[in-house]
Amino acid sequence: MAQNVDKHVLWFRQCRTCQAAIIWAVTVSGKRMPLDAKPEVRFILNEDTGTTSARKTYMSHFATCPNAAQHRKPREAATKT
Repeated sequence: MAQNVDKHVLWFRQCRTCQAAIIWAVTVSGKRMPLDAKPEVRFILNEDTGTTSARKTYMSHFATCPNAAQHRKPREAATKT
């Protein structure tokens, strides 16, 4: 899940196959990643203090799209040595 997504949002679109609203964001490594546009509120437990805090998080659209397999890039074949 992406944190601080507002700083890394490229654009808002619809998924080409399921038509869901998505956000294209940039990961720390510089890759583009589709996220579901609607944030979820998650409660984070600090085990040291026993306190919780609420955070908005965004789910990878690859995890929720019923057609995700159509969007995956094929892996490169391992080279023989």
